[in-house]
Amino acid sequence: MDQARVFRLAPLSQMYQSITVVYSVLTVGLLIQPIMMQGRPSAFTAQPVGVILALLGAAVLLWFRPRRLEADAGGLNLVWPLRRRRIPREAILKAERLDASDLGSLTRFGVGGLGGSFGRFRSSLRGWMDGYFTTQNNLVLLTLKDARPLLLSPADVTGFLAALGLKA
Repeated sequence: MDQARVFRLAPLSQMYQSITVVYSVLTVGLLIQPIMMQGRPSAFTAQPVGVILALLGAAVLLWFRPRRLEADAGGLNLVWPLRRRRIPREAILKAERLDASDLGSLTRFGVGGLGGSFGRFRSSLRGWMDGYFTTQNNLVLLTLKDARPLLLSPADVTGFLAALGLKA
């Protein structure tokens, strides 16, 4: 079997960067509020919200947002810190290079904004799909056998497709 090539997700778009920064600042602010308020009893009312936001952020980073894509002639691995998904090469029927305009409007059922968009999506032009993307340009849509299409945003689209033996 060929050596797997590792691909990072594309850098966060400006929109996703902004949402991630605001979420992070809000979470930290709520967590440290009691320190800033010098321990007054009323200072602890927002801290549980900060804890919930921190736990949701950790879930996104550990379970929902892939850390990397590993591609070789045998298939594709989506790798998260706590899980992995293998898609055999024979299950990948087609690859298309897309931009947001090729998708129309997207309805999201999952994470939308914090670190990117991850989960299930309904495209007004393409129907249902799963997706793990961090930008809205230079995307790859994989048509899969017996599964929903998969929308990804590898940093090196050309190298990613070549590693899978695909052309877009």
